[in-house]
Amino acid sequence: REAGRLTSLDPGIPTAQIHAAGELGGPGWPWPYLVFTYIAGKSLGEQIEQVSFQDRLRIAREMGGLVRRLHALPLAGSAVFPDHGAGYLGFLEAQRAACQRNQRGWDTLPAHLLAQLERFIPPPGQLVGQYRPPHLIHADLTLDHLLGKVVNGRWQTLALIDFGDAMTGDLLYELAALHLDLFRAD
Repeated sequence: REAGRLTSLDPGIPTAQIHAAGELGGPGWPWPYLVFTYIAGKSLGEQIEQVSFQDRLRIAREMGGLVRRLHALPLAGSAVFPDHGAGYLGFLEAQRAACQRNQRGWDTLPAHLLAQLERFIPPPGQLVGQYRPPHLIHADLTLDHLLGKVVNGRWQTLALIDFGDAMTGDLLYELAALHLDLFRAD
């Protein structure tokens, strides 16, 4: 809900607007919900084969501007997204602590690389800029979270969705998902 409030401060960030919020359930099992404006589009992932290389370049430029606007949103006074980096540093420490276990479970690295993994991950304190303030980050900019439609052979962006992983942190965190998923490492 707070990400929706913050993104609504900038009309240049296309997102679904929140119309209602509440909680269902009973004692011991609350189920929070949000009701958004319906966006009549499909994810970029569903339509990527119909999107030309030129449109992909245009999407990259659009995303640069969109992400810049997102990162410029004011955090002062937000009860959910603090304007300091302590929570983000804790998040990175937890990610680092679970990295080797996660990689082992995913079975994506050969054993000799898995054994060396800890040496290649710097301590979070070295990753977090001490002099750069934290920003609101989407933290999951994937093909599935950019909605649009192909009209006359051209992609039209309609909305950025799913702020469920949004957090306060270093804006560089966005680059991995953008590069690896949204732009398919191209």
